Amino acid sequence: VVHFDDAPLEKGCIRVVPGSHKLGMIEHLPEGGWHLPFSQYPIESSVPCPAEAGDVLFFSYLTIHGSGINTSNEARTTLLVQMRDPMDPPVKLTHLSRGQGMMLRGIDPSGRHYPMSEADAVRAQGPTMGGAMGGEPTM
Repeated sequence: VVHFDDAPLEKGCIRVVPGSHKLGMIEHLPEGGWHLPFSQYPIESSVPCPAEAGDVLFFSYLTIHGSGINTSNEARTTLLVQMRDPMDPPVKLTHLSRGQGMMLRGIDPSGRHYPMSEADAVRAQGPTMGGAMGGEPTM
């Protein structure tokens, strides 16, 4: 999370539950699709992460996190950047956006996010014996 401006407690800064990533996937409430049961995971039991403009906060998507209510008269503006291995598919189709699945570098070996051309698929498999036409090895 990249902070474009200060995010003190009054602005409802991000809060995390330390160590919660070790719990693995936790079932979310069916309505909304991205909330945990508040009775089991009260936000008051989390640790606030106040930030200044320019700060960046990194954490696993498995970390229980959320934010409080912004009681100030100012906006809380951030940029959320999510990265994962292309072979690690999303467990739920929530928070969909046009940029989801965009490759930062290399070729998507799963072929799920952007269709690979036949030539790219061959290159992704690495050098082979016999080559594309049965002659020289391909590189």
